[in-house]
Amino acid sequence: MDSRRSLVFFLLVPCLCCRAQQFSTKFFNIKDGLPQSQVLSIAEDKLGYLWVGTYGGGLARFDGKHFSVFTKEDGMRDNYVHKVYIDSHNNVWAGTSQGLSKFDGKKFTNYKALTEVFTQMTEFNDTLFAVSREFKLSKIVNDSVCCVDWRISAGA
Repeated sequence: MDSRRSLVFFLLVPCLCCRAQQFSTKFFNIKDGLPQSQVLSIAEDKLGYLWVGTYGGGLARFDGKHFSVFTKEDGMRDNYVHKVYIDSHNNVWAGTSQGLSKFDGKKFTNYKALTEVFTQMTEFNDTLFAVSREFKLSKIVNDSVCCVDWRISAGA
C-alpha cells in the first residue's frame, strides 16, 4: 500500500510543478489593416503568409505585421471571398461570389462560375476540385473549368 502511495506521489508532484505553455492571442480589425471585419476563410501558404477571405473586402495577405489587400481593382473576380485555398504550386485560389480567382504571386487569373459559390476546394494530381454550396462538383485542370454533371449527396 505504501509503495502505491509513493508511486502516486512521485507521479503527481512533477505535474503540479509544471506549467502549460502560455500563448497570447491578438485580434485584428479594420484599424489594423484588415479590409473587412467579416472573415469567411483563412489559409496559410508555403512561405508562412496568412491569406484571409473577407465578405466584401477582398483577399488580404498577412505577413505577421501588415495586411496587403487585393480586390477587383487588382484583378480579382469579386470582393466576396467565401473560400481561400493554397495549391501545391503555392497558387492562392479564391472562391468568390462570381467565380474563382487564382493568384500566382504576380497576377490574377479569373474563372467564371459554372455553378454557385464554391465553399470547399482540394487538389489531386494537379487538378483542383471545387464544391459549391449546392454540392455541385467542378474541376479545374490546365486552366479550364468544367462542371461535373452530378451532385454530391450531402450524407454520403
